[in-house]
Amino acid sequence: MDTKKHYKLYKDGKKWCVMTIAAVASVIGLATTANADDTDTTTSPVQTAQVAEETSTSSATDTMNVDNNADQPTSESTIALSSKRTNNNTSVNNEVATPVQPQGTEQKNGWINENNNWTYYQDGQVVSGRDYTYLPTINGEGHSWYLVDNGVVQSGVQQWAGSYYDFDANNNYQRIDNNYVQSQWGDWYLFGNDGRIQTGVQQWAGTYYYFDPTTYLRVDNDYRQAQWGDWYLFGNDGRIQTGVQQWAGTYYYFDPTTYLRVDNDYRQAQWG
Repeated sequence: MDTKKHYKLYKDGKKWCVMTIAAVASVIGLATTANADDTDTTTSPVQTAQVAEETSTSSATDTMNVDNNADQPTSESTIALSSKRTNNNTSVNNEVATPVQPQGTEQKNGWINENNNWTYYQDGQVVSGRDYTYLPTINGEGHSWYLVDNGVVQSGVQQWAGSYYDFDANNNYQRIDNNYVQSQWGDWYLFGNDGRIQTGVQQWAGTYYYFDPTTYLRVDNDYRQAQWGDWYLFGNDGRIQTGVQQWAGTYYYFDPTTYLRVDNDYRQAQWG
């Protein structure tokens, strides 16, 4: 007796099932075939259930395998690649982090122009404090006297040794002597032959002026006592006055030679 099996898919709810159909060919006849069909039919649900269960189990197993693969740790090739990248990054970082060796700097000596200020260095150092000292000439030959403050040369009106002096930045920062000059803040002062600022009655430009002992400024339109005790009248331009002059609501006469006020005398005025 020959038996042939056929499989047929059918849907049971949400599941796909396989049905086994057995066809028995027999020389015995239709009756035998019918019996064989009945026998196979009774066993078919069992086979169908088994196929469905195996299919379901297989699907569940595949799903679990996929999920398990997703949870698997990184493969050896991935670890090796990450390790290689880490090593490369470490190498780059090491190259970047390598400190640059400082280059040797030339030691400063002599006059150095720093931010438009001349500073004097000796063996790379500046002398602290304020001093009027004899140093090599700035941008020249020989030596000159300079007022320096912490190594920086000074210019303009400066206080030094209990008095004031003026140093000309346009003349190699040299001290100004015997001149009437404008300070860096705009006021004018007279400096003597030793460079010191002048006060009291002073001769300048062919005449005499008076400079206040406190402010050092020229006094205009005032009657002042000189440092030697005599009194003199100074006009609106600061010059000492002579002849007939108006002062304090009246008129006085000042001698053209001595510049002193004349008392108890009959004099001729400058207008005749």
